[in-house]
Amino acid sequence: MAVFVVAVTLLFIRLGVWQLERREERAIENIVLASRLTEAPIDLSAAIAAAGEDVVSLEYRPVTAEGTYRAELEKLVRNRTNRLGTAGFHVLTPLEQADGSLVIVNRGWVPLDADRVPTRFDPSPGVVTVTGWARGTERRPPTGPEDPPGPLDVLNRVDLDRIAGLYDAPVVPVWIQAGGDGTAQIPQPLALPDTSDPGPHLSYAIQWFSFATISLIGFVLAIRRAGSPRSRHLPPIG
Repeated sequence: MAVFVVAVTLLFIRLGVWQLERREERAIENIVLASRLTEAPIDLSAAIAAAGEDVVSLEYRPVTAEGTYRAELEKLVRNRTNRLGTAGFHVLTPLEQADGSLVIVNRGWVPLDADRVPTRFDPSPGVVTVTGWARGTERRPPTGPEDPPGPLDVLNRVDLDRIAGLYDAPVVPVWIQAGGDGTAQIPQPLALPDTSDPGPHLSYAIQWFSFATISLIGFVLAIRRAGSPRSRHLPPIG
């Protein structure tokens, strides 16, 4: 029993230390992200070329892309909420660049009652310059819903590999989260991450350290109780 209690206590302590380490990592990530969000926008094609295969390094990098919106190729992403927690869709509109490639632009959130994007939400016609933040493809979690094969108008996530299969033109390996102009608009721009949030790691660490303390105290009390004269002279049962 003593070996078991010590092993469990050490495990709880290690988990608590791990959460403190994660808190430090989160603080560094917030500093890097805050710096990245405020950088001057750069051309998306140049950013992708500079990143090479490490497109993950472009996450939330301010970028610009020039092209023509292909509203007829628009898709929706289901089960998305706006800043008030209201359910709806995200609007994915391909931006066709001069070389024929498509940049998927997430123009923001529309209400749930729209099973397609109403024409009043159509993007600007002609050649436009989109400014926003580069984002990486979204992967399906182990228990997440799957998008069925074949043509789709509504998807479960911004999976660029799956989206690329829906179009004849090549799709660039990052998508753009479009910025807003600060006014009330539809689609509503997506919120940026809160770089001041340290995350729940400190509270988790306190919980693990509390479990370690409780297990030790409980074990000591059990030993004292087992070794007390009263416990040694209890009458036999029956």
